[in-house]
Amino acid sequence: MQAITVFQGFLASIGRSVLGLCTSVGRLVLFAIRALSALPTGPFYSRELAVQLLRIGYFSLPVVGLTALFNGYGALDTAVVQRSV
Repeated sequence: MQAITVFQGFLASIGRSVLGLCTSVGRLVLFAIRALSALPTGPFYSRELAVQLLRIGYFSLPVVGLTALFNGYGALDTAVVQRSV
């Protein structure tokens, strides 16, 4: 009788794991469906998209570079201070 209870508990734990996996996959699929259904379906202006990508991406590189430079100086200063202590 004890062996049957242990086996049922083992099967129950496998079932919980499989149901948890199915729940996670189902949520992911629903998320993907909602995301794809929210894509714009109206008129698509490829030239305007290219201009916006250029403005947002390429023209912001100096700001990104300055941020990286200042972060690098901060890390270098922290390393020098820690080494002197």
